[in-house]
Amino acid sequence: MLQNKRIVVTRSGSDAVSFKKRLEHQGAHVYMLPAIKTISNVTDPVVKNALMHISAYTWIIFTSTKGVDFFLHGLKTAGIDKEILQRKKIAVVGKKTAQKVMHYHLPVHILPDIYTNNQLVKEIKQIQGQKILLPRGQLGSKKFAQELQTKGAIVTDIPLYKTIFIQKRDLLFEDFVKKEKINYITFTSPSTIMGFLERVKEPSIQKKICAIPVISIGPVTTKTAQKQGFLKIFTADIHTTNGMITKLQEIL
Repeated sequence: MLQNKRIVVTRSGSDAVSFKKRLEHQGAHVYMLPAIKTISNVTDPVVKNALMHISAYTWIIFTSTKGVDFFLHGLKTAGIDKEILQRKKIAVVGKKTAQKVMHYHLPVHILPDIYTNNQLVKEIKQIQGQKILLPRGQLGSKKFAQELQTKGAIVTDIPLYKTIFIQKRDLLFEDFVKKEKINYITFTSPSTIMGFLERVKEPSIQKKICAIPVISIGPVTTKTAQKQGFLKIFTADIHTTNGMITKLQEIL
């Protein structure tokens, strides 16, 4: 149980609300400090062109639930029937992403047991010369697309949605930090780390923050946390928010 532990949640939207409720069910005091927000980018010419030529792609790879929602919205906006996706091979990163794809009554052909981009690259086979569409946020790692290209795929990486950092200061949170009343900070992506630091620019506060234990959803997020100077980082073994809660329970 996480009784009376004050835990910061930095993700946003409905996913953050669900995460908050599960932490509170374990007895935690949750402080919501959303670091980012996402907005559709389907009017971007590159995105519109990819959607209009959707028939040219053999594979579509989704790395987040947001990517699925924005993609289906983009197809609808462009007047393209989503049934065209029934003829595509769909690979996803993460169980939640797979569930979101199936919510739209679409097939999932590859779902790695380890929820990372690297594992998906290992499991996707025979893509030499095949066209892959990679619809995701504009901050997505270029390494993922490059690794697919190394296997011979022709990759179109489109900025389907934009991740925007929330820069407004939160004085109550800063007061909690000064009084050492924050026990853990949770990060679910590299962008939540960067957005979080945009909200807390006071050097003295940042120094204290870097000493607060961090719960990271996975290795890529952990690497970013290390680069930004966080000193004590625990990485979920299963790269989901449930995995993060399990990691919290293990270390207490």
